[in-house]
Amino acid sequence: MSTIIERLLIWLNNNEFKINDKLVFKNTVTTGRGVHSIEEIKEDEILFHVPKKSMISYYNSKISTMVHLEDYFDDEDSIERKLFDNNWLLLLITILFEINLEKDSKWFPYLEYLPIYKKGYYNSDKLSKKLHNMPMYWQHKQLLELKGTSLEEKINFTRYQSLENDYLLIIQPFVEKYKQLCFSDINISYDLYIQIGCVISSYSFTFEDDFDEDVHFVAMCPMADALNHKTYCNNARLFQEQIDKHDENDNNNNNNN
Repeated sequence: MSTIIERLLIWLNNNEFKINDKLVFKNTVTTGRGVHSIEEIKEDEILFHVPKKSMISYYNSKISTMVHLEDYFDDEDSIERKLFDNNWLLLLITILFEINLEKDSKWFPYLEYLPIYKKGYYNSDKLSKKLHNMPMYWQHKQLLELKGTSLEEKINFTRYQSLENDYLLIIQPFVEKYKQLCFSDINISYDLYIQIGCVISSYSFTFEDDFDEDVHFVAMCPMADALNHKTYCNNARLFQEQIDKHDENDNNNNNNN
């Protein structure tokens, strides 16, 4: 039987990822699954190339062709518009949709690699216990123990307080409304919502729209999220290749002729 890493490597190869031969995936007791170098890496050496079509985002997923959130743009009070305006929730609902597909998802080998809930993979009671050890569930006295650490600065308690509102007012109603169409085999509990949210917070990246630098979207970027890092202190940096807008316009003009 193949391992999770072996299945991921096959998926990366089949989806046109270009990976430096100096990199290997390992699963160690101390660091878990991740990317390791087996040779010295030179400055400015390219580690890997990730095709944009292989990133998990609302726009790359089939869910975008099923719910058509853009149709609700003029209805500011609709759950569809509220979801569309929130990049974080938009990615969360996309991942939930892909999890529901299980092996029918084109990202299944990647989702399987992530520390994320999938039907039949985790006992819900064990999941709940793991989650409630996280700082967002700590009492004020426990939080004081973080004083002086980098975690103290990063925890946004206002954001955590709004998580429940987002779940009750947007995520839960949306899933119920589109359950038969998109979420037929999965129930989203608050703990599952938090679990997916934690994965997004730890693994996702923010990208610019190819045609409008003021527009951004959040996506899961396979390979890039396998590098252990501390933002702005890491040795590997992620760069986004921009589409040549002039070439794209020329193609559009040619297609219209």
